[in-house]
Amino acid sequence: MDVTQLLEQDHRTVEGLFADYDERHDADTLEQICAELEVHTTVEEEIVYPRLAELDQELARHAEEEHAEAKDLIAQIRTGDPDTPLLAQQLQKAIQQHVHEEESQTFPLLRERVGGQLDQMGQLAQQRKQQLTSV
Repeated sequence: MDVTQLLEQDHRTVEGLFADYDERHDADTLEQICAELEVHTTVEEEIVYPRLAELDQELARHAEEEHAEAKDLIAQIRTGDPDTPLLAQQLQKAIQQHVHEEESQTFPLLRERVGGQLDQMGQLAQQRKQQLTSV
């Protein structure tokens, strides 16, 4: 599986978790969302964004800013902030926007310009995800 396919699979997983959270508003689902996003952002930052920066520095910078926003919201959620439902809603909107940009701009650019390396990047991403989730 190439790295863009792997990351799109992550996007669908998180979307499903947000749908579950919207129905139940349970803390375990929200924690699972946060954990999934932490692994996903780490993989992107370590494996995808350095390559993206070679192709489009502005797009890479913007993606990293969006990650910083998500990490900040996750940190606030994990403090047990009384506004957790609002923070979760903000996180969901931020992630939806980020996913849209990745899938409409970043991934097509990578497919066009990096093509043959995407499978290798996908293998690295899968290995890194396993490392991060087995800790």
